[in-house]
Amino acid sequence: MRVRCILLVCGLFLVSAVASAQDVATIVGTVTDQTGAVVPDAKITVSNPTEGFTRNCVSNADGEYTAPLIPIGNYTVTAEATGFASLTRTGFALAAGQTLRVDLRLEVGTAQQKVTVLGNVPKVETETGAVSTVITGTQISELNIPARNFTNLAMLVPGAAPGSTFTPFVPSGMIGDQYIAINGMPGTGLAWDIDGVSTVDPSSGSDSLQVFPSLEMLAEFRISTSNYSATMPRTGSGAIEMVSKAGTSQFHGSAFEFVRNSALNANDWFLNRASAPIEPANHNELGFTLGGPLYIPGVYNTHKDKTFFFLSEEWRFDRTGTIINTTVPSALERTGNFSECDLKSANYNVVVASGCVLPTNLATGTTYANDTVPVSPIAQTLLNAYVPLPDVAPNIYIKAFKIPFNFREDSLRVDHNITTNLRLFGRVTQDRENDTAIPAYYGNSYPTTEDKEYAPARNELLNLTYTIRPNLVNALIFAYQSQNDNVNPLVTGIDSVSGSVLSPSAGLQVGNIFPGSASGIAPIGKLLPGISVGGGGPGFGENAGEILLFWDSSPTLRDDAVWMRGKHSLKFGMYLRRMRLNNSVFTGSQTEGVLSFANAGPNTTGNGGRLLLG
Repeated sequence: MRVRCILLVCGLFLVSAVASAQDVATIVGTVTDQTGAVVPDAKITVSNPTEGFTRNCVSNADGEYTAPLIPIGNYTVTAEATGFASLTRTGFALAAGQTLRVDLRLEVGTAQQKVTVLGNVPKVETETGAVSTVITGTQISELNIPARNFTNLAMLVPGAAPGSTFTPFVPSGMIGDQYIAINGMPGTGLAWDIDGVSTVDPSSGSDSLQVFPSLEMLAEFRISTSNYSATMPRTGSGAIEMVSKAGTSQFHGSAFEFVRNSALNANDWFLNRASAPIEPANHNELGFTLGGPLYIPGVYNTHKDKTFFFLSEEWRFDRTGTIINTTVPSALERTGNFSECDLKSANYNVVVASGCVLPTNLATGTTYANDTVPVSPIAQTLLNAYVPLPDVAPNIYIKAFKIPFNFREDSLRVDHNITTNLRLFGRVTQDRENDTAIPAYYGNSYPTTEDKEYAPARNELLNLTYTIRPNLVNALIFAYQSQNDNVNPLVTGIDSVSGSVLSPSAGLQVGNIFPGSASGIAPIGKLLPGISVGGGGPGFGENAGEILLFWDSSPTLRDDAVWMRGKHSLKFGMYLRRMRLNNSVFTGSQTEGVLSFANAGPNTTGNGGRLLLG
């Protein structure tokens, strides 16, 4: 199946203060003299020396100024006007999406005289009506976040509630679900953006993401829950803006490893009862970051104010276990012997007999001699492939399995100040996930079927911000996002007693509907039909797993412009995203058909749940 659609969002706003775009901020203010009279035509310079950033603007006839589309960071604001001493205000920390008011009061003097004021700006958002919460990089580093999964940060906001499918303890990747309702709105309307572009899988609403950024690469995390501006497209719930870290004029780096290990845990009660080892729960997350200036001493960027980089590498290895605790046919039942259900037999077992009736021979209308049914080679093959032997009680199987999950993420961001008025930055982030589902997806009961999953994803962009004139600024973004998901089934048929792998094909007399290489489908090994067993005792169902070939991509073009005109600021822009999806899914219960055994119909022996063997 292929789906194509185009999303175009344009807007023109007439406002007295500019609400900022996704990953940037805005500084506004009024320039006055000591008497409170406004000062027009004052030159305003907003700068961040550590990143070589400078933005110039001029106060209008009412003394007001606006400096839009500013990257987050620590800033200094300087005002200069004829007949006044130069004023510098320092210590302003800009957050993602913030509009910060910095008023400037000039004193009479000469240009050679300088006045410096540290900080002292309002702590309350006064310029917009948006309700939002910012989580800074320091908080991200220090918070105890389950599984180091960044989506848990959204749960720190009042009004956020997890959906029933939300997976806070899943470290990342396709096996996770990010359904979070904001203020009662459905989680499918939630926007997840990084550096101004979406990372949402376009095929799944908003409860699945393409890339999972490392916590170590995030500079800030803002969640807006209401009254946010139209610069946040495609959302009817909340808007989440993430900003990646950028390099500075100084080198900084880190190395880390986070560890959880089941050796420190108490054992599960059921595993103790089965004399089984502790359920595996081993998690290792390790990596490093490095950022700083790109320069060649004496040749390029000698002042360390032109080009910067930030590199983040992370590996995640998760071996969280799952407990399989289920009913299986007893050893005698697997051979066709149902004497454990016969009150007259010396083999009678009250546990096995629960819900069981002796099978009826349809040819004679009586029960089978010695309570033994002839065993079908097909049934024997399916039992060996799908159903493990009991290992605790006569018909109980309990085992803890390690489920392997391997994940790697690489992210590189480069910022370059082409000129004072022209700034470019690019970022490439890619994930690669390898994991195994035990049991396989979609209704499997036993660990004898697995799904092997490989899911790479990318999120990359180029951002060009140009101060065309002091009163006109434009930011242009080209982005590309993509995700693949490949799932292949594997029937392992692991014998719970010997540990050996049982052959799923020996003696099977049922042909395949789909050969292994048909239609581009290349499963790991030959697929088996599914089985569905019900009636005459506890039933179960099992299939050969899922085949999934999935690919989506979404190139994006975004433009934001701010034009200061007299007392007003005009903001207009465009957001164009082309969403493409190619999807081929064959669930294991349908791929090769299903062999059903039940008590319904004229040919029943009265014990369908037990007569898979018959």
